[in-house]
Amino acid sequence: MSPTLTVNISTPIQSVNMVDDLPEIGDFSGEVSQSLSGSEVPLGAPIDQSSYFANTNAALGRAVSELQALRNEVFSSHAEQIAKLSVQIARRILQKDIEDKKYDIENILEKVLKTVPSQQDIVIHLNPDDLARYNQAIGDEKPVFLSHAKMIGDPSVGCSECIVETDKGLIEYLIDEHLMQIENALKNKE
Repeated sequence: MSPTLTVNISTPIQSVNMVDDLPEIGDFSGEVSQSLSGSEVPLGAPIDQSSYFANTNAALGRAVSELQALRNEVFSSHAEQIAKLSVQIARRILQKDIEDKKYDIENILEKVLKTVPSQQDIVIHLNPDDLARYNQAIGDEKPVFLSHAKMIGDPSVGCSECIVETDKGLIEYLIDEHLMQIENALKNKE
């Protein structure tokens, strides 16, 4: 196995000439033309293999550390962009599901109403299309968890969303709010 020669040049290369016949650098048993530990070793001079391997190992360790630092820097500098892209993808998928009416309004209402005290009178604002779908799904049987609820169609509420009025304030189940929470969680997950 031939030795590898590495040359570090601190100034820009001005020109390159190709040479057909290069002299042999030496065999791996102990000749180099590279600097070790900052001191120049003349071409053909014997070196101690253990110090050569120790210096090579140290250089590889530094290279690995620098690559890991660079990788971490790249990932952290792009974390915000990755989070935004992920949320944009989720938003498009949700929009398609909403357009195709592939969501369960009953399930959404149950989730929202779990945060409301059960004995409290409430007003639930739903998109008129969702209210019609919900009423059709439940028929004449009003679920127990809606016994203190008045449901109204509100065109300002988006499909698959709802707003619940309580005497303590509003509870909003809005897709944009959920997506912002997801985006913030992804950004802070570094």
